[in-house]
Amino acid sequence: MRPLLAVIIINIFFSSYLYAENRYSSIQKNAAYITIQFEKIAIPDSLTIFYWDTFYSFYREFVTPYKKWIIKSNSDSLFKFELPLNSPLGYFSLECGETSKENPRCILKHYLVATGDSVLITFYKSSVPKYPAIPNDRYYSYLLGENLTHRIMVTGPGSEKYNCRYAIDTTILYIPSMGRWVLDKEGNYLANNYYELAQSKALKILEAKKDLLKPIEYSTLLADISSKLGEDKITKICYHFWDFEASNKTNERSVSEFKRKCRSFILNTNQDILIPQDAGCISKAYAKFAILRQKALASEGDNIIQSFQSKYAEDLLDKILTVYLIDFYHKLQNAEEQWNQIFSIVQSNKYRELLLGIYNNQGKGKLAFDFALSDTSGKTVYLHDFKGKVVFIDFWYTGCGACAIFNQKTIVPVKNFFKHNSEVVFVSISIDTDKNKWIKSINLGKYTTPDVINLYTNGEGMNHPIIRHYNIIGYPHQLLVDKQGKIYRSNNLQVEPDELAKIISEALLEQQLAK
Repeated sequence: MRPLLAVIIINIFFSSYLYAENRYSSIQKNAAYITIQFEKIAIPDSLTIFYWDTFYSFYREFVTPYKKWIIKSNSDSLFKFELPLNSPLGYFSLECGETSKENPRCILKHYLVATGDSVLITFYKSSVPKYPAIPNDRYYSYLLGENLTHRIMVTGPGSEKYNCRYAIDTTILYIPSMGRWVLDKEGNYLANNYYELAQSKALKILEAKKDLLKPIEYSTLLADISSKLGEDKITKICYHFWDFEASNKTNERSVSEFKRKCRSFILNTNQDILIPQDAGCISKAYAKFAILRQKALASEGDNIIQSFQSKYAEDLLDKILTVYLIDFYHKLQNAEEQWNQIFSIVQSNKYRELLLGIYNNQGKGKLAFDFALSDTSGKTVYLHDFKGKVVFIDFWYTGCGACAIFNQKTIVPVKNFFKHNSEVVFVSISIDTDKNKWIKSINLGKYTTPDVINLYTNGEGMNHPIIRHYNIIGYPHQLLVDKQGKIYRSNNLQVEPDELAKIISEALLEQQLAK
């Protein structure tokens, strides 16, 4: 070990020993205590911690109820967080910078935290050779810092799970991605693919630290790691199939055989990993994995809700059904029917409250969010400005390929179909944070056109209240509002032009008949 690194590590252990003697003026039983310090690294003005008692969906973290604390460093350049916890085990994320910005620097993402934890997390700079660069992974670039030389060390009661997770994160970085292929062109499984190697290395680290962890911590980490990698692997297999199907439309036998192979590989994903129900309920990733796996294996006409009921029970079933609606409500053809069925099954109050929130924000007949957004001239435009008209809203961002395709192939012809109907308005809302980029994209005519109502989220991007209200993480995203400013449809609007024109016409007719 090089002398400088040795000195830093000795200082970290020494400071954590002193720190443990008198951390806080009083210790609460149902709380966790996290202190952050920086060694040989620029100290930020403030840090923010987000905490979740229950984590519903990995990609929709802010749909889940959370708590937030913003702390400035004290005279010792330490950031001290006291987290009152409502459950024995939860998750936290640590961010640098202003949280109002679209992409704050997340330096620890979705780490487990438990009641009784009293840890010192030290960020320090290492002279160890750089990690290999990971393309398109903002989280790891922030975690590892400038030149990918930042490291963390966690000491104190409860620190084992933090160090275990960090060791797994940084070990996975070393694995070559190889495009992350799972199958070859004929649909044969590629042994030692990225997901297989990553899971093997991650679980080896977890197993080595098993005796240092509480059983529920071990099981939850196992669920998190295996489920997230399993989800990514299944997604990649599905992409393989869609690519093959698109290239072999006239060869039904080949497509059928390729599909059979894909189903077999999906069926075998994580089959040998047993997750206890309590860990599955806590895990940030297990429910989404279970849903994606079941959806990928389902045949046309299968009742996916009944499939979940046959495999899961009690709180875990409640969570899976709730996450299913959170993630897929806007894509379901019969969203309200499935919502009613799921609401009749779910027993837990916390999940029922979330389901009610989804319906109250997105259900037919509910008041639409009365936005106040800027147009290209800086004028504020409100939804209520269009009362008496049917409003089709499309959400997009610059660089979104699917947004460009949907605009050009669907919105443009449908807009032209209604161009002489003053009772139909097309509103285009961009989540671009750069106003000049947004205006340039409007004039380009790729994602939207200058002749619709072009608005943007006032520089707030995905953090704007309208995006949170409708639980939007995927783009493009559409919404149809009736003449009374109520939601007519918030699901299954990415359809062919003729079908979309029919839906808008039905909204017009329904309003006329209601007079």
